[in-house]
Amino acid sequence: MKFFFFTLSYLLLHTAVLSESKDVLDSLLNGLNEKNVDTIQLQTNRAIGDYYMYSNNNKALEYFESAKNIAKKLNRTLDMASNYYSIAYCNLMKGKYDISLENYFQSVRLYEQLNDNRRLANAYMSIVSVYSESGNIMKATEYYEKTRLLIESGNDTNQLCALFSTKGQIFYKQLMYDSALYYLQKQYRLASELKDGSTEVTLLCNIGLLYKKMNQPKEALTYCENSLKLLKTLKNVDDYYPEVYNNIGSIHVVTGNYTEAKKAFDISILYAATSGSKALEMEDYLNLSEMYGKMNNYKLESAYLKKYYTIKDSVFTHDTRNQMTELEADYQLGKKNIELVKKDADIKEQKNQRNIFIILALATLLLLTALSFFYKRMQ
Repeated sequence: MKFFFFTLSYLLLHTAVLSESKDVLDSLLNGLNEKNVDTIQLQTNRAIGDYYMYSNNNKALEYFESAKNIAKKLNRTLDMASNYYSIAYCNLMKGKYDISLENYFQSVRLYEQLNDNRRLANAYMSIVSVYSESGNIMKATEYYEKTRLLIESGNDTNQLCALFSTKGQIFYKQLMYDSALYYLQKQYRLASELKDGSTEVTLLCNIGLLYKKMNQPKEALTYCENSLKLLKTLKNVDDYYPEVYNNIGSIHVVTGNYTEAKKAFDISILYAATSGSKALEMEDYLNLSEMYGKMNNYKLESAYLKKYYTIKDSVFTHDTRNQMTELEADYQLGKKNIELVKKDADIKEQKNQRNIFIILALATLLLLTALSFFYKRMQ
């Protein structure tokens, strides 16, 4: 059972080219030409990546990588940043937090160069999600504050909506459920005003989870089932299904309805495997293990727990944690180096100006001395 906050910040940054039929995808694929390096090929790879984003995570990664490489060759900074961001999002959904963080920081550097505060705020929000999911609440809070300062300096309702989600995520990870619920309700009111169906799906399910945490399973199930009903009316949102079914399954476990819980977890695993989301698949296995433990079926409890740890060990090792720390340190060091270079340049400019002033002053003094000498000679 877990919250899912990532999708909103992704959608805020990108207007995805999601097709409604396979014919559109076929048309895009036919338009690809690996030998050509132009904006058409860049946009085509980007569009195909967006098409696969919510159905096949691994496929999406391939095309975002291609789009990023073309953007580099064409020296298109914004396109490079956008594709780094998308690559980071895909890896976040796969549970590869170190790779995700590396690409988010790449996008941050480029957005800073472009002075694009709106996209920079979204990248910061996504970094908050990475740190929250990996359990580093201190870093998550630090980047939340960076995000808040950027968003509050603007006037973007969508970003404010996402900011509430990010704060709710941090409170949830700290087990402060009342505070998390407060921010989710604020976000839900904004999402309803914006008529943002996908965000409403997320919020209904997350509010349901909070009620579950607050020992109100009946209300929890109602919210999550309403989330699923709304989800089925939307298109191109397959990425949401694993989370919603996972959350419904976890609530059925609390009420002792193990048959319905198993059905929900199985559906969640199928969607997670299709989309390549290891983090969600891992969550399902852990929940199943806990469920069989409650049923005193220790054989299946152990079997699912082994599946959970097999995936966890493959995607999030001790080295991964160290790598994430190094990545953040590299980013901060890079910023410091830029500041030092700028400071050195300012100092050099000040020295040059001072030297020029001294030279001019000496020249003026010499000229006045010479004029005084000639004047006395003339006298």
